[in-house]
Amino acid sequence: MIKIQRTTIILICLLALAELFCQGCSKQPDQAKQAEDKNPAFKKPVEVSTSAEKNTTSADANAKKEIYIGDKIKYTITVDAKKELKIKFPEFGENLAGFAIKDYGYSEPKETGDRTVRQQWYLLDTYVTGDYEIPEAVIKYTGADNKENETRSSEKLKVTVKSLLAESGKEPELKDIRGPVEIKANYKKYYIWGGIGAALLIAGLATFFFTKRKKEIMAAMAAARPAHEIAYEELNRIQALNLIAQNLIKEYYYLINDCLRHYIENRFSLRAPEKTTEEFMADMATTDALNKEHKQLVKDFLYHCDLVKYAKFTPTESQITETFNSAKKFIDETKIQTALPEEEAEDEETDE
Repeated sequence: MIKIQRTTIILICLLALAELFCQGCSKQPDQAKQAEDKNPAFKKPVEVSTSAEKNTTSADANAKKEIYIGDKIKYTITVDAKKELKIKFPEFGENLAGFAIKDYGYSEPKETGDRTVRQQWYLLDTYVTGDYEIPEAVIKYTGADNKENETRSSEKLKVTVKSLLAESGKEPELKDIRGPVEIKANYKKYYIWGGIGAALLIAGLATFFFTKRKKEIMAAMAAARPAHEIAYEELNRIQALNLIAQNLIKEYYYLINDCLRHYIENRFSLRAPEKTTEEFMADMATTDALNKEHKQLVKDFLYHCDLVKYAKFTPTESQITETFNSAKKFIDETKIQTALPEEEAEDEETDE
């Protein structure tokens, strides 16, 4: 009887241990998954992050957070993925969320353990202030078996472009007009002012006719010479002045801007020198004399010159060189193509 009870007790203990073991097995996967989720070292197969910073070499960390009109913005997409996965970055057109894409490139992949970090960057530019929202970057990836084709997206980025003119935070103040001045009856003054007025009128008429005659002479000279020859000559003269070495950057931009505007007027009969950039851009948008690429080149050139002339923007050495090259490129690509002497001789022989 005692042996039977002992056997019964042992069986009950064995059954209880077996049940505890089964419960432990069923809970182990869930606990392992929870531990992985809570573990900061646990990573998904593909992780995507993006950043947008001012393209600068300044050591000041706050400088990268303040983006003003005319600044270049470096937008970077970073992908941290397993080595065996094939990654495909998104493809953008000529602009991204209102920004013009000026350049793009890739960084050298970095391998750490069983993962590879890849980066693709874009150099963005804009001349319009406001709040921008760069949409999420969609990354496609494929496994080693070439069967899976999944996507992973980043978060949206918000970028605010500020104006240089509003940096001081103060509105311009207008001085009040002076009070009325009492004028006593003195006819002598009228004779004096009448004589001065007549002299000024004569001087004004003489200046008007002289200026008109001068313009006619210059127009006749310009008609005798191709517009691009005059523009090349002016560019060489500006370079010979060596204004950049004398730190006369604003004067340099005034001259090179005036050179391109006069070339456009002489070449395409578009009234460029006397108009503001906005007025000229409105006229240029309605003409078929220039193609889309040349219109964009002129637009970027004029707005960059305006930043230097009126917004106290200081360009870098590379931006100064790029401005000169842009003006020369536009002239090179739009000048009137004239036949070489040998080609003219061949044409005459053909006609005979």
